[in-house]
Amino acid sequence: MRIVALMTRTVLPGRPDPLGATASKRGTNFALFSETATRVDVCLFDDEGQQTKCILLRERTALVWHGFINGIKPGQL
Repeated sequence: MRIVALMTRTVLPGRPDPLGATASKRGTNFALFSETATRVDVCLFDDEGQQTKCILLRERTALVWHGFINGIKPGQL
Protein backbone atom coordinates (compact mmCIF):
# COMPACT_ATOMS: atom_id res chain seq x y z
CA MET A 1 0.00 0.00 0.00
CA ARG A 2 1.39 3.38 -1.04
CA ILE A 3 0.93 6.32 1.38
CA VAL A 4 1.91 9.85 0.42
CA ALA A 5 2.08 12.52 3.18
CA LEU A 6 0.84 15.99 2.23
CA MET A 7 1.39 18.30 5.19
CA THR A 8 -1.68 17.34 7.27
CA ARG A 9 -3.30 15.21 4.56
CA THR A 10 -2.58 11.60 3.66
CA VAL A 11 -3.41 10.02 0.31
CA LEU A 12 -4.31 6.34 0.43
CA PRO A 13 -5.11 4.12 -2.57
CA GLY A 14 -8.86 4.38 -1.96
CA ARG A 15 -11.43 2.49 -4.01
CA PRO A 16 -12.39 2.59 -7.69
CA ASP A 17 -16.11 2.56 -6.82
CA PRO A 18 -18.41 4.33 -6.59
CA LEU A 19 -17.39 6.92 -9.18
CA GLY A 20 -17.23 10.54 -8.04
CA ALA A 21 -16.42 11.99 -4.63
CA THR A 22 -17.60 9.95 -1.64
CA ALA A 23 -17.17 11.56 1.78
CA SER A 24 -16.72 9.69 5.06
CA LYS A 25 -15.84 10.76 8.61
CA ARG A 26 -12.08 10.56 7.86
CA GLY A 27 -11.95 12.11 4.38
CA THR A 28 -13.10 11.66 0.79
CA ASN A 29 -12.59 8.95 -1.81
CA PHE A 30 -12.24 10.18 -5.39
CA ALA A 31 -12.83 7.88 -8.36
CA LEU A 32 -12.78 9.05 -11.98
CA PHE A 33 -13.25 7.01 -15.17
CA SER A 34 -11.18 7.92 -18.22
CA GLU A 35 -10.19 5.91 -21.27
CA THR A 36 -7.43 8.35 -22.24
CA ALA A 37 -6.11 10.10 -19.11
CA THR A 38 -2.43 9.69 -18.34
CA ARG A 39 -2.74 11.47 -14.99
CA VAL A 40 -5.47 12.76 -12.65
CA ASP A 41 -5.08 15.49 -10.01
CA VAL A 42 -7.59 16.68 -7.41
CA CYS A 43 -7.11 20.45 -7.09
CA LEU A 44 -8.15 22.35 -3.96
CA PHE A 45 -9.17 26.01 -3.80
CA ASP A 46 -9.61 28.58 -1.03
CA ASP A 47 -12.74 30.70 -0.47
CA GLU A 48 -11.45 33.35 -2.91
CA GLY A 49 -11.15 30.78 -5.69
CA GLN A 50 -7.35 30.61 -5.59
CA GLN A 51 -5.84 27.18 -6.15
CA THR A 52 -4.04 26.07 -2.99
CA LYS A 53 -2.90 22.55 -3.85
CA CYS A 54 -3.21 19.77 -6.42
CA ILE A 55 -3.05 16.16 -5.27
CA LEU A 56 -2.08 13.44 -7.72
CA LEU A 57 -4.24 10.30 -7.74
CA ARG A 58 -1.62 7.59 -8.32
CA GLU A 59 -3.82 4.50 -8.26
CA ARG A 60 -5.60 3.11 -11.32
CA THR A 61 -7.83 0.07 -11.53
CA ALA A 62 -8.79 -0.77 -15.12
CA LEU A 63 -9.81 2.68 -16.45
CA VAL A 64 -10.65 4.25 -13.07
CA TRP A 65 -8.20 6.57 -11.28
CA HIS A 66 -8.78 6.66 -7.52
CA GLY A 67 -7.51 7.78 -4.13
CA PHE A 68 -8.70 8.54 -0.62
CA ILE A 69 -7.62 11.93 0.73
CA ASN A 70 -7.64 12.11 4.50
CA GLY A 71 -9.19 15.28 5.93
CA ILE A 72 -11.16 16.41 2.85
CA LYS A 73 -14.76 17.10 3.92
CA PRO A 74 -17.95 18.14 2.06
CA GLY A 75 -17.78 21.82 1.14
CA GLN A 76 -14.08 21.80 0.25
CA LEU A 77 -13.63 23.72 -2.98
